[in-house]
Amino acid sequence: MERVYRVPAERLTVIPNGIDRLAVRQKAAEPLPESLRDKLTGRPIICAFGRYTAAKGFEGLIRAFEKAEKYIPGAVLVIAGEGERRGAYERLIESLCLKDRVILTGWMDNPYSLMSKADIAVACSEYEGFGLVSFEAALCGVPCVIADRPGGIEEFFGQKGGNREILYTPVGALCPKDDPSKIAEGIVYMWENRDYARKCAENALVNAESFSLGRMTESWRELIERETAR
Repeated sequence: MERVYRVPAERLTVIPNGIDRLAVRQKAAEPLPESLRDKLTGRPIICAFGRYTAAKGFEGLIRAFEKAEKYIPGAVLVIAGEGERRGAYERLIESLCLKDRVILTGWMDNPYSLMSKADIAVACSEYEGFGLVSFEAALCGVPCVIADRPGGIEEFFGQKGGNREILYTPVGALCPKDDPSKIAEGIVYMWENRDYARKCAENALVNAESFSLGRMTESWRELIERETAR
């Protein structure tokens, strides 16, 4: 806003999105759909969520998984969503001989039932406004591997992005977004270092707890009262 629209910094107020923590946890406790349960039971689960569009970076994720799954026996990548790139993803999956190891679920009424069963969540978007999925995964107790993209990085990691190498931070792995090899490396590291993954999940949960609906509502109330009092 400052750079593009020349709005003075003192006139800007940033209010992060709020998350309905109770609703996420209630839905996370529900069982997986039967169609997924049989395919996932007993297997390491890597998951991602979002519309099947180029901006979500799922093509790079599929390529990253093709590299990572060699080091994670029995692993399965599950991408929950739907969209116009589905056909392209299916062709890529077939060309990489991953048909039995990558699942495109289509639309899920309750994605949290999958999220909470995952071992690792990956967010690999080209850009985000906020990156809500990463915070929802944290609320489900799942460690995250996240692409270093514009939007939401500072809120989740507590530091600015723009790094060219992987950072293994206290809340998750921050990887360069345009390099499937680096995403793969982050996934494998998270899988092989379970104590680190557990600590990331614990720390990220504490951070995610602060992005509540109550906090967001209170921030809006304070802003409205301040502006109407001018």
